[in-house]
Amino acid sequence: APQQLGGQWSSMDGKRRWQIQLQRKPDAWPHEAEAELRLSANRYIRTAKDCAADSEPLQISAIRIYEQGRLRQTLDTAAYGSCSFVQPQWVDANFDGLPDLNQSLELPAGTNIRHSNWLFNAASKRWELGPEVLQQISSPVFDARAKRIYSSWRDGCCSHGVDIYAWQQEKLKKVE
Repeated sequence: APQQLGGQWSSMDGKRRWQIQLQRKPDAWPHEAEAELRLSANRYIRTAKDCAADSEPLQISAIRIYEQGRLRQTLDTAAYGSCSFVQPQWVDANFDGLPDLNQSLELPAGTNIRHSNWLFNAASKRWELGPEVLQQISSPVFDARAKRIYSSWRDGCCSHGVDIYAWQQEKLKKVE
């Protein structure tokens, strides 16, 4: 992707115009750009057409992490869904400032979306599957500023809510 884009913005009625200049921001984690993620899928994705809404869902069996073209680590997974749904996301799941990985596993009929979460271990320089309580959090949203993980859940037509988790002494606990 280019580092800069420029152009002209115009209002819907065409009466107002402004020159704009967009500049790419640095990555959230400096070493994120060093890691390239490749997914092991049940079929090849060559173009955007291969990810069309009417295309067959992907089945992902592994995430391969490469650095400078060399395989560094393979994470086993079992994700199923559209191209955008199964893409791993860089997050800071334990709020230590290091890049962790989060991947949606399957899209159910309700809001309870299961995820896999791998935490970066600075000592071994590898991603490790997070604790079971982290894996059980439905639809996690990571809030680094508040150091909280929010979980939206639903249990039938009349029972739904939000649980809030926090790390305390390196253990994840439900706090609200």
